Amino acid sequence: MFDCVGTIAENVGETLGQQEILSALLLLLNKKWENLADNNRSLLTLFECFESVIFAIKSAIEPYAQIIFERCLRILRKVLF
Repeated sequence: MFDCVGTIAENVGETLGQQEILSALLLLLNKKWENLADNNRSLLTLFECFESVIFAIKSAIEPYAQIIFERCLRILRKVLF
């Protein structure tokens, strides 16, 4: 699913940033985000998916950026220390 969403994001670009589309998509991705443990390997594909989505929606990610960034830091700390 993550690869599919990433591919769609890459192909539709900024159109993905329309509020009704973005709200539905981020709701689904957020559910997965919250249900995966920090050591779950599926996070890697979810991060790739987020990368494509973020690149497509540009500044529309700002309300969600802090949450994503904090979790990334938490995961890196666990892996590195």
